[in-house]
Amino acid sequence: MRKEQRRWPMICSGVITSLGMLFSPVLLTAPAQATERITAFYPPLFERSLTVSALETFAADGVITGELLYYSRFFNERELADFRELLNSRFQVDHVAVSQLANSPIGERFLTNLGRAILTTSPETSLKALRGALILAAAEPEGFSILGFLRALPQEQIRVDLQLSIQAFNAAAALLSTTQDVVASLAQSVSPLESREALLRFSESGGQQWQKTSLQFFNPQRQLQVPVDIYTPLKAEAPPPLVVISHGVASDRNTFAYLGHHLASWGYAVAVLEHPGTSIERFKRFLAGFDTLPTTTEWIDRPLDIRFLLDELQRLTTSDPAWQGRLNPEQVALIGQSLGGYTVLATAGAQLNLDLVSQTCRQDQDLTLNVSLLLQCRARDLARNREQLESLRDPRVKAVIAVNPVTSVVFGEAGLSQLQIPTMLIGGADDVIAPVLPEQIRPFTWLTQPERYLVVTERGTHFSFLGGGGQGIFTVPESLVGPEPAVARTGLTALSTAFLKQYLPDNTDRVEADPSLLVDTRLVLEPFRFDLIETLSTEELESAMAPDL
Repeated sequence: MRKEQRRWPMICSGVITSLGMLFSPVLLTAPAQATERITAFYPPLFERSLTVSALETFAADGVITGELLYYSRFFNERELADFRELLNSRFQVDHVAVSQLANSPIGERFLTNLGRAILTTSPETSLKALRGALILAAAEPEGFSILGFLRALPQEQIRVDLQLSIQAFNAAAALLSTTQDVVASLAQSVSPLESREALLRFSESGGQQWQKTSLQFFNPQRQLQVPVDIYTPLKAEAPPPLVVISHGVASDRNTFAYLGHHLASWGYAVAVLEHPGTSIERFKRFLAGFDTLPTTTEWIDRPLDIRFLLDELQRLTTSDPAWQGRLNPEQVALIGQSLGGYTVLATAGAQLNLDLVSQTCRQDQDLTLNVSLLLQCRARDLARNREQLESLRDPRVKAVIAVNPVTSVVFGEAGLSQLQIPTMLIGGADDVIAPVLPEQIRPFTWLTQPERYLVVTERGTHFSFLGGGGQGIFTVPESLVGPEPAVARTGLTALSTAFLKQYLPDNTDRVEADPSLLVDTRLVLEPFRFDLIETLSTEELESAMAPDL
């Protein structure tokens, strides 16, 4: 058995938690009848049934009975133990959030595709049945489980398309296996000597005192006020460069406040945005029934939040004596995480690729382990806004850091290759929301500018770098958050500060950046390993993806 199979409980936890952020309202009443039999078929050659009671017996006692005897022949002892562990796994998800979110376009798209593999009667009935079963299973006091989901399905018998299911499983297993191969190959390409001490000095406070100012500015695209916290050094000899930080979905200004404090201590002015369309407050209002889900215009509104923020700061620094000398809005770097990673890349010059989105996001899209595609495919509805997409780049931006960004479909090679400024992509090897191979490693090969860096974080997840509680309004399982987020944040502060000192220094910077710190080097902070790669060609990546060929 390949070692990646031991990660399936964590993978399922990630997917199920993601579904908890996606699915919709039904009455929380028990189905009139529960599923008793699962019929697996592989058209046109094979059809065989299995009772749910046989699965329940195996989960409870480890005893293989009935039709499960037939299927058990195809698995070894370790794999059967893993399967039993998965059947007994419970995942705590908020059934209210599940109920509120299930009718969203993202949730409906996922359920429609899932209904191609798990069949009840008609496609319309399958959608309703799957949605209802997910919500009922999420409402169980002990938490969501696979067996609870099966019991909640209202049909006595369901049919599982083995051909589609095997294709999806093989694709997921291949992604996990290939990711491990690529991460291992990249680890061999970096210097065996750690740059721990040299890089770690940038994780410590820079020693400068700073002040925090909260304000709001108007985004005419949204017709809303946008809040922002600004951290500025107290004794800057010249207007310091500005770093703008963009959060992900269901987060706020607190998520990366720790990074704002830190960079201000190193002499940077830092603006930590709160995008109102995807903030914690917006999702709280939605779950309370007082607001709607974020719209597809967020793909445009978020980059424009940054543009209008820079416009406002430019106005303040030229017209308000209290702001004069506090920051330089013409020398700007951006840092963003997840959807914020998309936001900063688009503002830095990456071009949305709606043709690729339309081509990739067909209605009958295959089941995929890449949860971020559900989000990226929402950009398909932006076709009527093509003119606005041409003007998202802001020339005041001189460098960009994207953490766990979603990139593969919304940008593609044609879009990311438009970046012409120093760029750092940071990914987590255990990220099941925006998987590192399709969303950061492969996209890194599309970059064409000479100043580009890829950071692969061994044991890093989609939530490793989040502060301020780190999980927004959704409860994320510890297995999905990953180990020691505080240590991961230390790594991010060190890497981002070292990068900014290299590419956004100011005239009075007393700390000389060592360019070699960012060249094929490694930072080890147990339990994490940060591997920095400066060059990776498409050919090298393909070779790493097929090490045995």
